[in-house]
Amino acid sequence: MANLLGYNKNKIMKRGKIYIEKNGSEQEIQYFLNNKPEKLPIDYVNYIIENHSVDGDLPVNPYYFSLWAVNEVLETNTDYQLDEYLPNYFGIGSQGGGELIAISLIDFKIYCIPFMPMNEEDRILCFESFNEFKENMGFAPDED
Repeated sequence: MANLLGYNKNKIMKRGKIYIEKNGSEQEIQYFLNNKPEKLPIDYVNYIIENHSVDGDLPVNPYYFSLWAVNEVLETNTDYQLDEYLPNYFGIGSQGGGELIAISLIDFKIYCIPFMPMNEEDRILCFESFNEFKENMGFAPDED
């Protein structure tokens, strides 16, 4: 498993872009809350029901993220058959290309995993927690 935690927490980061779209209805939010995995970290749950759909820059790999909307995330996990291919993960979005962004339901870290083939062995650690991921949202890569 590769590790891409190459950022320096003490360094001042350059502001990038972040887009938040509140597109989920109360019914869709309630459906998500009633059907989400029990082990899903509360910081992710609170963030997605508050913000619904978020995408933007990251200062480290994968450099861009798109979180699946609160009204789409459960269906998207089903469509990608994550319960079959990656049963210990919950997909929360993508990096705009060929990689899934997922939360491990075991260690609660954020990983990027190629969609094809979808193997746990190919995962790349991106953030130690969803909270750390959230703190890096909207910051641009350093261009030094």
